[in-house]
Amino acid sequence: PAWLHPRLRFFAGRENKLPVDQNLFMALIAPRGLMLSTAINEGASNPWGIEQAYHTTKKVYDFLGARDNLAIRSRYGLHSVSARDMEDYIDFFDYVFKRSNHKPENKLFCNYSA
Repeated sequence: PAWLHPRLRFFAGRENKLPVDQNLFMALIAPRGLMLSTAINEGASNPWGIEQAYHTTKKVYDFLGARDNLAIRSRYGLHSVSARDMEDYIDFFDYVFKRSNHKPENKLFCNYSA
């Protein structure tokens, strides 16, 4: 709740009435680098939702010819960010800025097809 505007509470239970969704905000970042990250075994996480946002945002990156500037990273662990997480973010942006050839894995856990 602390991350969101107080008026958002009016959409509780009526999420389908929201004028925008998270993936639309992610698409606004394109074609710049964006790495989505989640912990797949943490209670406050939503790996399926993150993967859905990745699939829909990927369409915009593909359209703009920036497919490699979008990545998804799922990890085991809790909510906190570790040193390994930071290293992976830096590695990704090194790749985006063409300072490295180490392409992100983009491993998906949820079976999805559109």
